Amino acid sequence: MKEDLYGKGLYRYYKGEHSLEFKLHNDYGSPEMMPIEVFFEGEDSISELEELALENCKGKVLDIGAGAGRHSLILQDRGFDVKAIDISPLAVELMRERGVTQAEKADILTLGTEGKYDTLLLLMNGLGLAQKLDNVSELLNKLKQSLAPGGQIIFDSSDLAYLYENEPLPFDKYYGEVNFRYELDEEKGKWFGWVYVDPRTMKSLAEKAGFHFEILFVDDNDQYLAKLTL
Repeated sequence: MKEDLYGKGLYRYYKGEHSLEFKLHNDYGSPEMMPIEVFFEGEDSISELEELALENCKGKVLDIGAGAGRHSLILQDRGFDVKAIDISPLAVELMRERGVTQAEKADILTLGTEGKYDTLLLLMNGLGLAQKLDNVSELLNKLKQSLAPGGQIIFDSSDLAYLYENEPLPFDKYYGEVNFRYELDEEKGKWFGWVYVDPRTMKSLAEKAGFHFEILFVDDNDQYLAKLTL
């Protein structure tokens, strides 16, 4: 199932292959190894940024790009009404097996407006699914349709300027646009685009889309947690 290599890795890990790692190829440097166990870390292992994100959740929550469901499971345990969505069918299957009560294969870009949520949660740089900076505004307007009155979007992203410390920023694209490809046991998936948006640019895009932009936390690696409200 080459088209769902990400889900295959998660599912095989869940079924006991705990030595599995993704090799994550990129277009800016050497491939990096990504232990799959990070997708399964529990409440005692989450980062300060993640904990703050979960503490800021309220009401009915939609966990977008939920992966193995670790954030949804924590929120469930805390009494939240949470729905987890992912485009990977195997990820959705394992979330259900892990006990996520509402897990659905869905793409936020094509999700209907039948549900309204008080919190849209996009962790692990969930806004990156816009792929390019030019698509972020469209994504924000799409997310807006799923917000209940008084609702909020909680997300994290990063400023990738550090990748260009000793060289000029690229002139042919926004510097936060990158391409990745998963490799698992020498099987390589398709390249896909991802975008990391620096805080200043994100604030401008958010305000143009009608949101108030608030930074909740910044870590030592230029990763930040933010909240958007209408």
